[in-house]
Amino acid sequence: MRAERPTVVILIPVYNDWESAAEVLRQIDAQLDAKAWSYQIVIVNDGSQEPPGESLLKTRLQTIASVKVVNLCRNLGHQRALATGLCWVVENSPCSAIVVMDGDGEDMPGHVPTLLTRFAADERCAVFAARTRRTESLVFQLFYHLYRLVHVVLTGVPVRIGNFSVISHNHAASLVTSADLWNHYAAAAVRSRLPLKTVPLPRGRRFSGQSRMRWASLVIHGLSAASVFGDVIGVRLLTASIIGLCVALPGLCVSLAAGGHSQGGHLGSATIIWCFVTLLLVQLTLASIGFILSVLSGRSFAAFIPIGEYARFVRSVDILWPRNG
Repeated sequence: MRAERPTVVILIPVYNDWESAAEVLRQIDAQLDAKAWSYQIVIVNDGSQEPPGESLLKTRLQTIASVKVVNLCRNLGHQRALATGLCWVVENSPCSAIVVMDGDGEDMPGHVPTLLTRFAADERCAVFAARTRRTESLVFQLFYHLYRLVHVVLTGVPVRIGNFSVISHNHAASLVTSADLWNHYAAAAVRSRLPLKTVPLPRGRRFSGQSRMRWASLVIHGLSAASVFGDVIGVRLLTASIIGLCVALPGLCVSLAAGGHSQGGHLGSATIIWCFVTLLLVQLTLASIGFILSVLSGRSFAAFIPIGEYARFVRSVDILWPRNG
């Protein structure tokens, strides 16, 4: 008797971009090996105003066993739609692995088998794509690298991974109990100390249309990732400000002791600079203490746990494939 193939669920959040989603499905269907796994697609419709187009509804698939659309009550944003979809899969689609990817083509369908092969070699670890090349404008890439620098300085964690990944059902079941998942999937995976490996893969180009992520959305996305490490950021800022004070206070004392006044009896420029730096560092120290206390006090309140709350955002579930009749 032939052993039953393990199931892989491919989770794809979509907001209005149905043309790209249809092309992603076609390419995934052509790339996957049906001998090793059984494949299911779960599309999270993030409150789209546009219904799925004919290109998606008429898509005929050979390798993929089923396509379901989880319709959300309203637009939650990419990360929260992803979190809601992950919760739905954990509770409603028993599987061995979950592939998380975007539906616009930038997470290239041809790389799904690569991630699955790496995952199959050691299912104890999640596998994330580490970007080796990006296709955005030079201005975007400049700010992106600046963000990466600031992020690693503040958190100690380098930004190397995004959503494109493979995670086991057991690890997903653990991750959906983390409040951090509601803010940022990849950051939550790192913060939860989920065992993970990376595969260097280039980022692709969108299949159609323009990105719906505007400047404000991109900034919020980056801050959401950093917020997962809020306590670490607070401690690092406090440490840096205290070290700065340990340097600034002796410098101010030396400047005053050496005669820190000008000939007119006013404070000299060096003394003014030392005073300014010292006051700035005192303010930063107090702000850092307040920030840390705020983060720590937040732990006494009930956190938003995605697995316990996600169902209120799910309006309905549609089956696109296989079609009846």
